[in-house]
Amino acid sequence: MGTDTKFVRAGREREQQILAFVKEYIAEHGWAPSILEVAAGVGLLSKSTAHLHVKRLVAAGKLASGGGARQLVVKE
Repeated sequence: MGTDTKFVRAGREREQQILAFVKEYIAEHGWAPSILEVAAGVGLLSKSTAHLHVKRLVAAGKLASGGGARQLVVKE
């Protein structure tokens, strides 16, 4: 198994963690988490990395974003 495949799999696993975190956060609080809260919630040190994963989830149709703060919506 190549290194690229390992990174792709790790990215998908992280995105699933983020999706689960967003679902749980919305269920508990009634509103979406901020990108900083997403990063902290899944153990990322960089909010830009969390933002990248969120953008990928939006592109995949699993999340929608209204473009502003706390406007993530789970599409599944």
